This record gives sequence, C-alpha cells and structure tokens, in this order.
Amino acid sequence: MNDQELKDNPANIKSLIRRIESNSNHPCPFKRLSSVLCFTKIFEVIKDYDPLIDRFCLEITRCVLASLKMCHNSLEF
Repeated sequence: MNDQELKDNPANIKSLIRRIESNSNHPCPFKRLSSVLCFTKIFEVIKDYDPLIDRFCLEITRCVLASLKMCHNSLEF
C-alpha cells in the first residue's frame, strides 16, 4: 500500500487500535500493560507512514498514557 491508500482507507489500522484501546481501559492491570506493549509494536510499524502518524499518533499517545496512569495507581502489583 502506498501513502495515499493508507490515508484514504486506514480501516484495518483503526480497527486494530480500537481493539487494543478497549484493553487499555480494562480493570486488569496486566491487560492494560499488554495494550501498551501492543501499541509500541504498532507504532514501530506505522512510524514509516506519515499519513498514519498524522491520524493516529495522538490517539495512541492518549491511550498509552491513560493506561500507564491506571497501572501506576493500581495496588495489585
């Protein structure tokens, strides 16, 4: 896929991010932590595609920071 196709139709990436985002708000701290690890792996892949970074970077950052904040406040560790 080229940059224009990814910019016009990022449905697969969006679906994947939504699924991982649901785990980032999960009550289990291990699922939240795993969502952060998944986001870091996804970011390694999409960092080469500027249209995807423009579209999803803030959303991924918000999910990662919220998940890490919830993990930090958790007493289950």
